[in-house]
Amino acid sequence: MFISKNKIIPLSIVFVNMFIVAINMENAYFIQNFSYGKILGYAFTPPLLVFLLIRFFNEKRSRDRLIYFALVLVCVYIIYRQIPGINFGSLSGDVQRINADINYGRNIDFSRFLNILRIIMFFGSAILSFSYYIFPYNIIILDMGLMFFLWIIDYEKNTYNYVRYFLPVWAFSILSYRSSLFDSETKNFKVNRTARLFQVIIITLIITISSLFINIDPKGVYSNRLWNYFNSQVIPTDQIFGTNILNPFNLTSSGYNDSDKQLGGNISINNDEALSVSAEKPLYLRGSVRSVYTGTRWEKDSVVYYFSDHIEDSRLETLNRMTANSDELIKTAVIEPVKKNTATIFSAIYTRDVSFIDSEAEIYYDKLHQAFTSDTTVKDSYYINYFNEGAIRKTIVQFPTESEQVDSKYLDTSFRVTTRTRQLVNSIVDDSMTNYEKASVLTEYLRANYTYSLKPGNLPSGRDFVDYFLFEVTEGYCVHFATALTIMLRIAEVPSRYVEGFKMGSEMSEGKYIVRNSDAHAWTEVLMDKENDVWMTFDATGTPRELIFGEEPVDNNEGNVETSSGNPSTPTNETNTNQPGVNGEKTDEEVIAENNNNLERFVLILLGIAALITLMRMIYKKWKLQRALEDSSLKSYFSEVTKILAYIRYEREKGETYLELSKRIKDDELMAEFRLLVNEVYKEEYSDGIGIYENRQELLDMLYLKVRIHRGKTFYYLRRYLL
Repeated sequence: MFISKNKIIPLSIVFVNMFIVAINMENAYFIQNFSYGKILGYAFTPPLLVFLLIRFFNEKRSRDRLIYFALVLVCVYIIYRQIPGINFGSLSGDVQRINADINYGRNIDFSRFLNILRIIMFFGSAILSFSYYIFPYNIIILDMGLMFFLWIIDYEKNTYNYVRYFLPVWAFSILSYRSSLFDSETKNFKVNRTARLFQVIIITLIITISSLFINIDPKGVYSNRLWNYFNSQVIPTDQIFGTNILNPFNLTSSGYNDSDKQLGGNISINNDEALSVSAEKPLYLRGSVRSVYTGTRWEKDSVVYYFSDHIEDSRLETLNRMTANSDELIKTAVIEPVKKNTATIFSAIYTRDVSFIDSEAEIYYDKLHQAFTSDTTVKDSYYINYFNEGAIRKTIVQFPTESEQVDSKYLDTSFRVTTRTRQLVNSIVDDSMTNYEKASVLTEYLRANYTYSLKPGNLPSGRDFVDYFLFEVTEGYCVHFATALTIMLRIAEVPSRYVEGFKMGSEMSEGKYIVRNSDAHAWTEVLMDKENDVWMTFDATGTPRELIFGEEPVDNNEGNVETSSGNPSTPTNETNTNQPGVNGEKTDEEVIAENNNNLERFVLILLGIAALITLMRMIYKKWKLQRALEDSSLKSYFSEVTKILAYIRYEREKGETYLELSKRIKDDELMAEFRLLVNEVYKEEYSDGIGIYENRQELLDMLYLKVRIHRGKTFYYLRRYLL
C-alpha cells in the first residue's frame, strides 16, 4: 500500500506541472476560447500508465497483478485513441500561422494552438512520468526550457509571472526527492516518512511565500536577437505596418494623457530617467509623428515601415547638397534606453542612418515621416548619424511652399475649424509672408499670449480642442501649444504635422545627457521644401522640466537646440536510533504499517483542511459579491466589474481613464453598459451624490458569460466561485 502512495505523489506533481504549463501558454499568447478539457486528458494518461505499471510489477498476488495488467491495457487503449488527435504533419504549419498572427496583431484562437498543446501535454507528461524516478530534475529542465522560450517572445508579461506558478512544484519535487535519499543511509533504522512529507510541504510553502517578494527584470539580455533570428526563419518580412507595432512611443509613458484617444486633461509628470544620450549638444528626439486631427485627438497614421536602417537615396542627396558648405556635415549621437518600454527608435529630424551597438534587432524606416522603429522593444544602445540642423535651417528659411502641391492631409481642416479660430489666424498672418515667417509669427504669438500649466482641466464634450484652448482656458502644456500651432499653420495654408518625443535638456552625468520624463514633449514640424520633402522644427512652449522644474527654456528656432539568501537544509528525522526488535522495539513491518496509517491520516487531514479552506473561500466570495450588489455605493461593485473585465483582456493601461478603456471594448452592448456604469461611478466620485446603476446582476452575468466563452469553463468556474 505504501508503494502506491509513495509513487502517486510524484506522478500527481507531473500532472499538476503540465496543468501549469497550459496556464502559462494561455496567458503568454493571450489565447482565446481556451479549453483545458480538450488537452488535459493528454497530460493525465502517461502518469496513469506509469502508476499502473509500477503497481503491476510490485504486486505479489496473482489476482491483483491480473487486475492491474487489465488496467494497463485499458490505459494503453485510451492512449491509442488519443494519438490520432495529434497531427504531426501540420506542426510546422501551425507554428507559422501562430507567428503570423503575432506579427500582424491578430487574436489567437484556441483552435490554432490545440494541436501544439496536445503534443506538449502528451510528450511532456510522458517524458517526466517515465524519467521522474531516475532523474527528477527533468521536471525543472522542461519547465525552464518553456520559461526561456516565453522569456524570448513575450513583450507584455514579467518573467516572474510564469516562474511563480512553477516554483511550488520545483521546491516540492526537489525537497521530496532529497529527503528520500536518507533511506539508503538509515538502512535498518526506522524512518518517519509522514514527518518527512510534512516538513517538505512546510518548507515548500515557506519558499513559495518568500518568492512573492522577489522582483525579476522583464526580459533577458539576448531575448531580442534570439527572437528576431527565430522569427526571421519562420516569417521573413521586409515591412511592418505601424498599427501592428505592439509598443510604439506615446507620451503616456511619461505621464501625459494618450493623444490618440483624448487631448488635454490634467497630468502629473515625474522626473524619472528615460534615456541617456552621448551627443555634441541637445537635440529634439522625434518619437511619433501625427497628421490626422479630429478636433479632440490625433489619430495614429496608417503607415508602413520598410526594412532599412537609413533614409532613401533622394533624401540623402538633398541633405548632402544643403550641408555641402558646412564644416560639420554629419554628427553622431549614442542613445541608451533606461526605460525599456517602446519599439520606437528616437532620432533627430535630419537623421541619415541608425544602427544598434550590440543587438540583432531589425530596424525599419517610414519615409513618409522620416521615422525609425524596431520590430521589438528596444533594449540596447544605438547610434544615430544626423545632418547639421543649423546648416539646413539657414538654407531653407526663405523657401515658400506652394500649398496646392502638398499632400492634403498636412493642410486638412475637415474637423470644422471654428470661425473665431480662423479669424484669429488671419489677423496674425497675411499672404505676403513666407511659410517660415508665418510659422515664426504664430509661434511667437502662442508663446506671448498663453500660459503653461499641467492642470488645464478636461476638454468639454462637443468642443474643438484648439478653439477651447485659444479662447476659453488659455493655458495648457506642450500638447495644447503644439496642436494649436499645427492647426493654425494649416489655416494659414502652411503644411504642418504634430510630433511627440523628447526635448533634451542640459543635465549631464559622466559626459552623457540625462533625458527624463520631464523632458517628454510635443512640437510642430513645418514643410519648407515640398519638392525635396524637407521639414523644420517649430516649438511654441517649453517642457515640464524647463517650465515647472526650474530650467530656462532653450530657443530651438534659432538652432540652439537641434531643433542574503541561504539554502534550507534538507530535513532529517530520526525517530529511533536503536536496532529494531531489540528490548521490545517494533519490527520493520510494524514500523511500515504505522507509517502507512500515519500517512493516511495526514493525507486525510490535508484534504479536509483544503476542503474547508475552499468552502470558506466560496462562502466569502459569494458574500462579498452579494454585498457589492446590494451596497448603495457603486465602489465595491465597480471594483468587481473591472476585475472581471481584466479576465477577458480589458485591463486599464497606464494613464488611461475608464471611459477610454470602454472604447476598446469590442462588444457594443457590453461597452454601452460599462460606459453607463463608469459615468455613474464618476458622478459618485466627484460629487456628493450616489451613483445609480440598476443592471448590476445583468452586467455581471454578461461579463461572466464572456469569461466562459473566451477563457473556457475551468477558468470561468474557478474565477466565479472560488478565486
